[in-house]
Amino acid sequence: MANGEFRFSKFIFAYSVLIFAMLSTITAYLVFSNVKIKKTEGRFEDVVIEYLFQFYLTPIITFPLHWVESAKMAEIFSKWYLFEDLYRKIIGNKILIRKKRKYTIVTIGLWLMSSGMMFALYITLAEFEALKVIPYCFFNVTIYIFGGFWCIYMDAIRCVATQLEKDFRRSLRNIGPSYIPAELKILYMSLNELLQDFSSALSYSLIFLFLFLFVTVILSIYGLVSQLSQGITWKDVPHAVTAIMALAVLYISCEAAEKTTTSLKRNFQKPLLLLDTTWMRHETKKEITSFLRATLMNNSDVNISGFFTVNRGMFGALMSTMATYLIVLLQFQIILPEEMEEENIVNNSTSYNDYLPTEVTDYGYTFNI
Repeated sequence: MANGEFRFSKFIFAYSVLIFAMLSTITAYLVFSNVKIKKTEGRFEDVVIEYLFQFYLTPIITFPLHWVESAKMAEIFSKWYLFEDLYRKIIGNKILIRKKRKYTIVTIGLWLMSSGMMFALYITLAEFEALKVIPYCFFNVTIYIFGGFWCIYMDAIRCVATQLEKDFRRSLRNIGPSYIPAELKILYMSLNELLQDFSSALSYSLIFLFLFLFVTVILSIYGLVSQLSQGITWKDVPHAVTAIMALAVLYISCEAAEKTTTSLKRNFQKPLLLLDTTWMRHETKKEITSFLRATLMNNSDVNISGFFTVNRGMFGALMSTMATYLIVLLQFQIILPEEMEEENIVNNSTSYNDYLPTEVTDYGYTFNI
């Protein structure tokens, strides 16, 4: 990086390719090696857990996605540096995001919880091998750390928007020349552009993140619900923790995007609409009207390249979809055992003629008596 410009590094890319090759080899070994499960009476322990462990290896596909998106992220970080420089020139102060301790605690907490969760799940297997659980922990940590990165970036934009809002309200008290609202509008437009570029740059990785959390919640909750009739044991606790953690990350991701949208849009529109412009000059009124039009026309929603919008409504839609899938899976669980029981009765029963005595005649024929 030179003068705030982030560039592509061949050395770091080669290092990433080497790590990816090693992980691909380990993943192939884990996929073709059988996952031996402790047998229980429930169907979930025999089928779904095996699929769940295979599914936990899918985050390896995010590595090529990150390679593709790294160039876009470098451009975004360069724009962020330019935005900080522009903010310092216009406002006269630096951007202060005093949440280093909070972000560090979140990162360490996600690392510990995701690793511990995978260790707890792996204990449910018949043969516990520490070397095999390490790749699972790595992939699980990768996906949850990425979710934490998304939430931290949303929180950083919200903090900057809050600072900009305070500077904007302060300038409205003694607003004078027309260039003041014009400069604030430039800062607002630049920050909104950073938000849209960031959500578009990580679109495919974010799609995989939400799909991963969605499937994890469904499989974990289905396993818990399917075992209610047989009683909850200590082996079901890791699955409950997995479902709760995935739901928490999913909710916090949607909530962070919702709060960022509110900070960038509604918090600027309200003071502009309530502002008394009768005593202002014509040029100043024109700039304020242009600022208000910019907040109304510019889309501040966190849109993932047109696929979907991340907000509270998305979390509600995912919850309803999860409920639908769980109802269908539970219906299959109720129907299939009854059909298998009927099939076993038919197969184990013999025809009535098998129990009749027989007699051999002189002609070599056998007749049932």
